[in-house]
Amino acid sequence: MRVLVTFQIGYVIASPLLNTRDDDPQVASIVAAANVPKYTAPTIANRDITDWLAIGDSFAAGISADVPNDELNWSCSRFKQSYPNQMNENPRFPGHSTSRTFAFGACSGGKMQDLIDNQLEPGTPDSSANYPEIGKPQIGTVSISGNDLEFGKIVNACLYHWTGYGDGTQLVKDAHVALDDPARVFYFKVVDVFSKMMVKARTANPSFQLYVTGYIQLWNDDNTQCDTVSWAPWYKAAAPLTTTLRKDMNSIVDKLNDLLKQAAESLNHYEDGVYYVDAFQDQFNGHRFCEQEDDPIYHKSPIDDRTWFIHYDSHMRILLQSQVNSILIPPKDGKSTTDQIKGVNGDLSKLNSAYNDYDSMTAALTKMAQDDPSKYSVLPITWLRVMHPKGSGYGPMSDAVIDNVIRFGASGATSMPATGRTCAGTDSNKFISRDDMNDKIGKFCGDAAAQKVQDKDSGATKRDYNEGTRYDVTLSMDWPSGQDITSDMEANCNQYMKSIMDVGQVRYNIIPTQDQGYTPGTCSFHLQEDEQWSGNDGPRTERYWSYEIEQALMKDGAGNEIGRLGFKTNSGDGDPQSEGDGHSLQWQTKLPENLAITSEAQGNPKDYVQFTIGAQTWSTNDPDSGTPRRDVGGWNKEYSPAVSFATISFLLTGPGSTLISRKES
Repeated sequence: MRVLVTFQIGYVIASPLLNTRDDDPQVASIVAAANVPKYTAPTIANRDITDWLAIGDSFAAGISADVPNDELNWSCSRFKQSYPNQMNENPRFPGHSTSRTFAFGACSGGKMQDLIDNQLEPGTPDSSANYPEIGKPQIGTVSISGNDLEFGKIVNACLYHWTGYGDGTQLVKDAHVALDDPARVFYFKVVDVFSKMMVKARTANPSFQLYVTGYIQLWNDDNTQCDTVSWAPWYKAAAPLTTTLRKDMNSIVDKLNDLLKQAAESLNHYEDGVYYVDAFQDQFNGHRFCEQEDDPIYHKSPIDDRTWFIHYDSHMRILLQSQVNSILIPPKDGKSTTDQIKGVNGDLSKLNSAYNDYDSMTAALTKMAQDDPSKYSVLPITWLRVMHPKGSGYGPMSDAVIDNVIRFGASGATSMPATGRTCAGTDSNKFISRDDMNDKIGKFCGDAAAQKVQDKDSGATKRDYNEGTRYDVTLSMDWPSGQDITSDMEANCNQYMKSIMDVGQVRYNIIPTQDQGYTPGTCSFHLQEDEQWSGNDGPRTERYWSYEIEQALMKDGAGNEIGRLGFKTNSGDGDPQSEGDGHSLQWQTKLPENLAITSEAQGNPKDYVQFTIGAQTWSTNDPDSGTPRRDVGGWNKEYSPAVSFATISFLLTGPGSTLISRKES
C-alpha cells in the first residue's frame, strides 16, 4: 500500500500572542479550587501522538456519521466516521494509528456531568468498554454542553413533533436565557467542567492538552424557500421552517460556540494547553438545511449528498411511522394503527404513554433494542442521529483539529503563527509516497551534512530526486550565510524535515512537482458484470462460467473521471472485457496501481467479485471488519445468467493512499 502526502513548507513563523481574556476573578477561583496540576509543555521529541482521548456527546461520538449498523460501540453510539476516529486514521495526524492508544469515550446523549462521572476514569484504556479508561493522554478532544441546553428536545418540539413535543418557543427561549444570563451561570459551569477534566487528564499526563470543538449551524437562515415547509408527520400540527425559527436556532449555536471559546481561552490564560478549534463551520455553507435549491421540493426531504446533516427521511420516517407505531400501537378492536391515530387526532400519548415526551420515547426505543436486539437494535440510534452531521461533515472538523494539534502539539506554545508554513492540502494533486519521502530525506540529510555548507552561489542546499518520473520531488534546506548549523546537522535535518518543521532560521522544503492526475478523497467506481454459464451440475457433468466487465467508470475524490473500462473507443457503447475464474482483469486508471477484478462462482457463499489494489484485497461478500473496509452499494443480481451492477467506494485517506474504507452512499 502506498500512502501519499503533499505539503510545501519553509516559511518564517511569527508568533503574536493569542487573544486571551482579561483576568476574571471567578474563573481564577474555579481554577484554583479545582487544583489543576501544573502544565509541563511537551518537547519536540513528543511530537508524535501515541496516546490520546476523545470525549463528549453525540457530536464527538458521531452518531450520524455512518449507517446505523456501522458502529464502534452500541451503548454510546460511537461511529467509524466520527471526527475523532477520522482524525485517528488520518496520516496527517502526528504518529501512527496502528501503534497509537486511542481512548474513545464520547457518548451520545452525554451532558457535562456525565462526562465528569463516566468518561475520565484513570487506568488502561479498553476499546471494548462503554467508557474506556483514559490512559496517559497527550491530548484530548471534547464536544460537550449541547445536551445541557436540551437541543434534542428543541429539535423535537420545533421541527418534527414526534412525541408530546411541548412548547418549542419556550425551549428556545430557555436556551437563550441560559446563554445570555448576566450572571453567566452556564458559562462558569462550563469552566468548572473543563477545569475538572484538566485535573483528571493532567494527573495522568502533565503535558496533556485539551482541544475544544464547538457546534455547527444547521440552517441557511436567509433562504425563504423553506418558510412554508414542515417536517412534522401528517397527524401532527404543521411546523413551518421559517427564517425566524432558523435564525433563532442558529443564534443558539453561535452563542454557545462563543461561550465555549471564551471558556477555553480563559483556561488557557490560567493553565496553558487549552485550545478552541474553529475554522470548520464555514465549510458547511452550501451543505446545511434550507440552502437555495433549483427545485424547492428538495427541502421537504433533504437527504442527498449535498446536505451534510441527517434528516428524518434519511432513515426514520418509514421506520417510526410504520414499525414503531405498529409496535407501540398495535391493531386493536378491529382498528388499524392508522385508524387509532386518526381517532385521537394524532395525540399518540393517549394510545401509549411512551409518546408523552422526548425522554419517554427515547427510553421506550432503548428498551425495545435491549429486549430484542436482533430486530430493534437500530431504533434508539436512528431516533437520536437526526440533525447531526454525516461523515462528510465530520471531515472538515477532523482536519481542523489536526491543524491545531500540528500547530500546538509539539511545543505546547500559547502562540500561533500569523504567517506560517503553507500546505497544499488534501485537494492538491502533487504528492509523493510517505515511504519514498522518508527515504529521500535520509539521503538528502546525509548529503547535506557531509557537504556542511550551502550550494555554490546559493543560500541553500538543494537536491532533486526521482527526476523525470511521476514522483519528481525537490528537497532543500536554507539558512542565513555565516550561521553555523553543523552540530548534529544530519540528525536535526532528519528530525525536523520528517516532522515538517522549521527551527530558528533554518527552513526545510519538500516540494513534489508532478500532478498525479487525480484528486484524493472518496473515490468510487460503478461497474456492470455480465455472467454466463453453460452445462449443468450433476453426475459426470460440470457447469462452466464466464464473466465480462463493461461500462466501468472510476471517479476521484472531486468526482472527476480517472478511468474507464469496457467501453468502445470514443464511444459510450459497451465493449465487454472477459475475466474471472482463473484470471483477473487488470484495470489501469490514473491511480498508481492497477485494480484487479476477479469474478468467482464458487466458494461459500457463492457468486462474488474479488477486488485487489496494491497489497489490499476485498470482495463483495466480505463482512465489514477493520481495515481494509469496503462499501458495495446498489448491487443488483437476481438470477443467472445475470447482469449485475455495483457501486464500489474506497477512501483515499491521504493524498494517493489506496486504503479501502466504508463511506455512506
